[in-house]
Amino acid sequence: LAAAYAEKHRGDYRSTWWIGAQTDSTMRADLVALGMRLGWVGAEDFARVLRDTGRANDAEPLFSRAIAIGEKALGPDHSLTQRYKSHYARLLLNTGRPAEALTFAETALAVHAGTNGPDHNWTKDSARVTADALDALGRADEAAALRARYGLERNAPPSG
Repeated sequence: LAAAYAEKHRGDYRSTWWIGAQTDSTMRADLVALGMRLGWVGAEDFARVLRDTGRANDAEPLFSRAIAIGEKALGPDHSLTQRYKSHYARLLLNTGRPAEALTFAETALAVHAGTNGPDHNWTKDSARVTADALDALGRADEAAALRARYGLERNAPPSG
C-alpha cells in the first residue's frame, strides 16, 4: 500500500526514503541511515546501530572512518576520538577478536579515566569493554578487579 502511494505521488516530492519496518532493528537502522544521509547523524552513530543490529561487517568501515576523522580533527588522545575506539573495541569483541579489542579498550580507558574521571559514563563504558575483553582472553581475575575499581556489574549493558 505504501509503495503504491509513493509511486502514484512520486512527482509531488523531491525525494523519498524507504524505511523498512519488518523489525525494530531494521526500522532503527533505516532511520539512522536517513539521518546520516541528511547530515543529522555521524558515521560513528550509524556504525553503533549497525553493530547493535548484527551488521558488524557494515559497521566496521564506518568505525574506522569515524576514528580517522576524530584523530585528524581532534587528535588521537581526544576523549571523543577514544569514545569511537571504545565503541569499535566492542565490535571487535563481538566478532571474536578480544586481543584487538583489548588494545583499543585499554587506550580509551586510560584517556577517559584521566580526562573525565572514574565516574563518567564514557570511562565506565571503556572499563566495561576492557573487562569483557580480559574475560574473553581468560584473564578473569584482572577483569573482576577492573569491574570492582569502576563499580561495574558483570554483563551490565553499556550506556551508549
